[in-house]
Amino acid sequence: MLRPPNSPAPWPGASSHPCARCGEPTAGILPGDLCAACTGLLERRASRLGRWTALGTSLALAVYLALTLRAVAPAWAGTARTLALVAVGAWYLLTYRIAKQVALQWLREQRSPRSARPSS
Repeated sequence: MLRPPNSPAPWPGASSHPCARCGEPTAGILPGDLCAACTGLLERRASRLGRWTALGTSLALAVYLALTLRAVAPAWAGTARTLALVAVGAWYLLTYRIAKQVALQWLREQRSPRSARPSS
């Protein structure tokens, strides 16, 4: 006689493992992985950190370019401003993607709340 599956997964014989962050048993994840709720939370936090980092560095670049482009000849001022705007936009997008990935890795490697509690 077959044993009943020990998992709430929709397929027979699947195993569930606890989430590395919240400890909720979740079907279909590998040991040490995060559940969908924890993954979404980390994604949102990493996205927020990436946006603020990209915004801060882009503002610094925009100020630098605005101060530097004051010395451009009037005939080239329009072209220089357009190029600076494109450069700041590209800088923002690249910095956002890089900072989000770094923040996501950093947040995943932080100690989980369960392991931070003192053991009895």
